[in-house]
Amino acid sequence: AGVNSYVQKNNTAKVVVIDRDPTNTYFGDLNLVSLTNSSTCEILYEYFTYNKIDISPDMATALLCGIIYDTGSFSNSATSKKSLSIAGSLVKKGGSMKDVVRSLYKNKHMNTLKLWGKALSGLVYDTELDIVSMTISIEDMLSCGVDEEGADGIANFMNALKVGKIHMVFREEPHNMVKVSMRTTRDDVDVAQIAKAFGGGGHKKAAGFTIESPINSIYEKLLPTLNKCLKQV
Repeated sequence: AGVNSYVQKNNTAKVVVIDRDPTNTYFGDLNLVSLTNSSTCEILYEYFTYNKIDISPDMATALLCGIIYDTGSFSNSATSKKSLSIAGSLVKKGGSMKDVVRSLYKNKHMNTLKLWGKALSGLVYDTELDIVSMTISIEDMLSCGVDEEGADGIANFMNALKVGKIHMVFREEPHNMVKVSMRTTRDDVDVAQIAKAFGGGGHKKAAGFTIESPINSIYEKLLPTLNKCLKQV
């Protein structure tokens, strides 16, 4: 019966929102928001299936890519029997695991890895709050010849760390702004709620926000709110 129950019908709709993030504000004219799915692509699969829309091999590959990305290759708590079953169905429909793996994991340029190496060498561990963080400056990106997209991918890589209930990446942007990306593998931490406190959003395991601050003092600026949020856990 599915996902259509989430749709607010409006024949004059101009904006359609399809999402799974609990911080979604239902800002669309039509809103298809399901908090129980592993990914937006899983919602789309159910929508296509419910409405008897044929899923081509290219569509299957794209949907499979989204599910694998949001579940961390079926390793995080968003993974469910349903997401595994849907992934199997998408492979049957012609979804290419080879293309997904190449797109997600075999797409890094040498300059990107050089930037990541520079950033990883500056990892900082706050033992009191159990937070690991790193900074990426505009100068770092320019020196390595990497754009914003190349710099962003390192946030997911930090989930490989054994320590840290929260992993944070601070990327400097023009005009004294900093983009903050947060990740966690813990079930008792909700980084979306932390991001919401700073005007951002996301979901429980991955969230972010942008804030005005010098890059070299960003953690100190966030610390009071981080303390408050984590005490509520």
